[in-house]
Amino acid sequence: MENHLKQYTFLICFLDNNPQVSKAGGAILNAQVADEGMNAGSRALSNMRAWCTVAQESGNTLFDLSMINPDLSPAREMLDRFIEASLKPNSHKYTTARGLKKLREAFADKYLDSFHVELRPELEVCVTLGTKDATLQVLSIARQEGRTLLLPTPTYPAMLSAADLIGDYDVQFYQAENVNQLSSSLENAFRENPGGIALLNLPGNPIGLCPSERELHLIVQAARRYGYLLLNDFVYGEMGFEASPTSLLKCCNGDYQGILEVYSMSKAYAIPGWRVAGLVGCQEVIQKVALRKSDTDYGTFIPIQVGATAGLRASASFLSDSVSRYAERAELVSSKLLSFGCSIQPPEAGASVWARLPESYSGNAEKFVKQLILEQGVVILPGIVFGDSYSSYFRISLVQPQLVLSECLDRIGAILKSSEQECIDS
Repeated sequence: MENHLKQYTFLICFLDNNPQVSKAGGAILNAQVADEGMNAGSRALSNMRAWCTVAQESGNTLFDLSMINPDLSPAREMLDRFIEASLKPNSHKYTTARGLKKLREAFADKYLDSFHVELRPELEVCVTLGTKDATLQVLSIARQEGRTLLLPTPTYPAMLSAADLIGDYDVQFYQAENVNQLSSSLENAFRENPGGIALLNLPGNPIGLCPSERELHLIVQAARRYGYLLLNDFVYGEMGFEASPTSLLKCCNGDYQGILEVYSMSKAYAIPGWRVAGLVGCQEVIQKVALRKSDTDYGTFIPIQVGATAGLRASASFLSDSVSRYAERAELVSSKLLSFGCSIQPPEAGASVWARLPESYSGNAEKFVKQLILEQGVVILPGIVFGDSYSSYFRISLVQPQLVLSECLDRIGAILKSSEQECIDS
């Protein structure tokens, strides 16, 4: 089986340029990377890098299901337009800080056609270098020392990184596991610390669940009552398995004051390396972000914007085919994990499955990940990366074909069954 799978593998992205790992070598096999400046999630990632290095130095093939780095190909229309634009001399000049007009219009048309939201491309859309750039830009503009910044738990690590990079904020957390109670969880947090900023990730990573439109309406109303600025990461907006997720902007009745959403093309369009997204919504903040970008990066490479425009206007069949593949993979992974005794709620959108280890496993998810890497060559993400409360959880990214996923799941099952047998024997 492994000979058939090797064509699908690729170097683990987080192994590159890591001096801690390269110097440590095989000695890290029985050691943990210690760094007092790291939180538990960062330490877990450093340990993973070390274990992956040990496994590779031993000649093992690694299958990476840790990062959501799409294995699917972008639409042909996107690549054709990108290549054509790259051959034009004028394409290599400075662009506009807020993004090409045609791309902003394409984002606005996408929102109207797919999410039933009207946007003015000249005022309510700004092209950014992905979600991370958009988040950093917004947090920089809205920064006030001691201002509350609410983050969801489980917490997408990039949100914590953004808060650390900007500083000044009083970071607090709200519970986001139950999307049916999200509005009450947020309202309680708003009431305790009015006048802050809340980052949302809906549909969520790692959970992949979609709140109802009513729930989103209640969140917008509560945010306005308590003077909150909302920023929703909507990267999985077109990756709903059964139904299309609802945009936060749809719940604003055309008034986007204090409400922002960032729609990254990385996952649905399989172009994470292009770093292109649309920050949409509140005109006041959009204008400030565009102005700030003229002082920082001055926009995205023109051919990338041309290719992205073609992608947003590409035939709907491209997206539906991609989403169908992710849905099939999610079903495969969910059913297998359930058969191993894991606790999961099958995702409704996205490109990953979030699961809890069975009670029979005598250890936390970081120990489980270490076993998987060193004994089976499968790399997944331990839940502690998303917060200290999730040490018994793990995330599997759906970024390999079903053949590879099936083999990886068999290897995961072997570890869990071995642990279950040890439990019985003891």
